[in-house]
Amino acid sequence: MNIWRLGWWLVFVLKGIALALPLRVESVPEKAVVYLGEKKVGTTPFVTNLLPGTYTVSLEKSGYKTYITEISVPGKVWARLLSTNSHFCFVKRFATGHQPKDVIFSPDDRYLYVSLLDAPKIQIYDCQNGDLRDVFIPEERRPYRGLVEGVFTPDGSEYWFTQMHTDGRIFVLDTKSFQIKTNFASHGNWTKVGEFTPDGSVYYVSHWLSHDVTYFAVSNYAYLGRVKTRGVSPRGVGFSLDGRYLYVVFYESGHIAKYDRFNNHKEVVFLYNGGGSNGRFRPDYVRGIAFINNLRRNHFVVYDLKNDTIVKRVQTWVHPNNLKLSPQNRYIYISTRGPDNPKGYLLRSPKNGRIQVFDSYKDYRLVEEFEVGNQPIGIAISSDHRLLAICNFMDDTVEIYTNESLRE
Repeated sequence: MNIWRLGWWLVFVLKGIALALPLRVESVPEKAVVYLGEKKVGTTPFVTNLLPGTYTVSLEKSGYKTYITEISVPGKVWARLLSTNSHFCFVKRFATGHQPKDVIFSPDDRYLYVSLLDAPKIQIYDCQNGDLRDVFIPEERRPYRGLVEGVFTPDGSEYWFTQMHTDGRIFVLDTKSFQIKTNFASHGNWTKVGEFTPDGSVYYVSHWLSHDVTYFAVSNYAYLGRVKTRGVSPRGVGFSLDGRYLYVVFYESGHIAKYDRFNNHKEVVFLYNGGGSNGRFRPDYVRGIAFINNLRRNHFVVYDLKNDTIVKRVQTWVHPNNLKLSPQNRYIYISTRGPDNPKGYLLRSPKNGRIQVFDSYKDYRLVEEFEVGNQPIGIAISSDHRLLAICNFMDDTVEIYTNESLRE
């Protein structure tokens, strides 16, 4: 090679080095084989430099499903590999603001709404293009942060979400413009969980420290009244199918209460659930039952709506923090956050959490279990039961999965 050719060759090599951009590939578990296209290039964690472009990355590991994705450099691939017999496949993970408390699909399944406990905003993730939108609450409420969770009005036009503070607040977002259209006092201390009545006309919301439930007219956001409770720290709320009865489950005292909405919210049932910490009330009106998770007892109960009795207790893993039902109520999804940190439950857990799925048609048999991030809380299930999303409170992430084989 003459000097002239050598010079051009060096220019070409140095230019390629200058243009090369980093690609990082990680997986849980590690030691997965990494392929770029059809070429094996290493094992996770893996780092390389590539010329600008889009690449096909595949991850393979014995006993686990193959993961394939497209990535442009510079970029990072992160994947949670699930066992070959899992009903689910990992799609992606995205970063959120600090302490994602809840996640829910929009009625059309296009968006994921993420509420953040330690940020003055919610975030809306577009499942079609991957855009993440920040929606800030009004400036005067931003110092308090504490955004817990939200629900959509039955017609899908509004998203109501709560702020946990000594003077709690309720925010109403217009789902077309993604703008907060109004906000108003919750009339409670440490506002928690809100739900709409079956006819969508009234919104009820629980309050952790004032030990009561307040309710509002959906049509004009007017405050209608307060339900004083005997239980301590109400959390989940729900209703009978005809809307007559309000159910409230209590975290600190472990009670389940029932109130007659058509008779001045008179208490008609006050049942002790063996202690522990009740979380959510999820009804299945067809079978006349409801499901209630109990965080401290590591189980959920099956509650008979007609007779107001507990008919079954089903063990879970450690600290079942949330419970959601599949669209036709067959499968029970539980996010278990794992053991508390010995130095305090507000710190990272020594073990990552798990998602568990139980089949209520087959004696509540456990049909799926896999590890997710640190302290998973929120569970979102698409209306067609094809997508599952989980938010990890201590990791500031949301993970999305496809449901490949669980059918109702």
